[in-house]
Amino acid sequence: MKRLILMLIVGAMLFALLSCSGKNNAPDGKTYTDNYVYTMWKTSDTSVSTLYRINVLNATGAPVCPDPLCAHNASDCPFFSINTTGSGIVGSSIYYLRGSVPMKYCRQVCRFNLESGKLEILYENNAAMIARLFVFEDYIYFLELTDDGKDSPIYAFRLMRYGIRDRKTVDLGNTGAQKNVDIYACVGGRLYWEDAGGAETYFSTDIDGKNRMDGDRLPDRTRSGNYSVMTENIQVIDRAYINMYTCDVVSKNLTSGETSVIVRNNPSFPMVYDGKVFYYRFQKEPLLIGDVVDEDSGERKKIFDARGTELYVCDFDGQNDRLLCDISDSGYLFGITNSMLCSSGNGEYYCTTLISYRQSEDGQTVERGENAIVVINVKTGSYKVAEME
Repeated sequence: MKRLILMLIVGAMLFALLSCSGKNNAPDGKTYTDNYVYTMWKTSDTSVSTLYRINVLNATGAPVCPDPLCAHNASDCPFFSINTTGSGIVGSSIYYLRGSVPMKYCRQVCRFNLESGKLEILYENNAAMIARLFVFEDYIYFLELTDDGKDSPIYAFRLMRYGIRDRKTVDLGNTGAQKNVDIYACVGGRLYWEDAGGAETYFSTDIDGKNRMDGDRLPDRTRSGNYSVMTENIQVIDRAYINMYTCDVVSKNLTSGETSVIVRNNPSFPMVYDGKVFYYRFQKEPLLIGDVVDEDSGERKKIFDARGTELYVCDFDGQNDRLLCDISDSGYLFGITNSMLCSSGNGEYYCTTLISYRQSEDGQTVERGENAIVVINVKTGSYKVAEME
């Protein structure tokens, strides 16, 4: 049995980030998404996460909750016990799921008006669990998980739709979808689905979830020009490194079908955006953070964190590979999750989590310090660590 000899503050934070384009701005001309991104966050003086809004121009973040005295730890806070996966902003409102039991399940579909600061519960069902949310310009879709009420229940997903304009909720019935289904677009009166259950499957339906067309899909979201990219050879690396895995980024020529590895042993899933691949590299000199001891043999083995400070970018064909940003002066390392956010205002920005280490009390090892969020301009490579209220 293995035992870590150091106090590592190892917490897996669900970092759900929202990104929207200018088309979702309110009709009155006010912007709720230009130059802003939204994320769940908690500061060092609290154990409760709440929704934050980050201004990418000055890299400052503040809670979206309108009550400056709110502790964000009870149901009277509009962002208590929420799930931001699939959340989105339309006009001046943000749509998200909220659960009656924190971190367990969601019962409510909510709308929070960013202008008035008012919360509205659009749908609630205490007899079912709301599993997924998909936000588009005219409709909000969500999957409701129900059972047949028997001792050994059989569960089914029902597709539900809420009309943003007519404010009506419609039960569209059982679509046969699984929990890992994704409605990734609503275009031209069609919903475009991706179902990764067992084998990646694409299909489309009409806006009522009917008239399914198998194999129907929009142009590949990981395609640019004559190339597409994918990740392969995903594996956990040597136990000498903490929380690390690698993958290869592979480019495919869509004309010839030939593939080539453009990034090998990438220490994080890369982000693909606007015909470019953003990726990290390992530190050249990994940070020693402690020892692992085998209690049977007594053998001691050093353990490192190889996550680095450099963000690279290249084209889909592997050309124009270059260093975009080095955050080594910040005192942080890039986290294991590589998340892209885009702002439709002045420039485009990359936002992701950072991690840090500090000296342990005994002075012999290091332990996890505070996390942070970095805002990087993808045009210039300049960056700022966000100041969070």
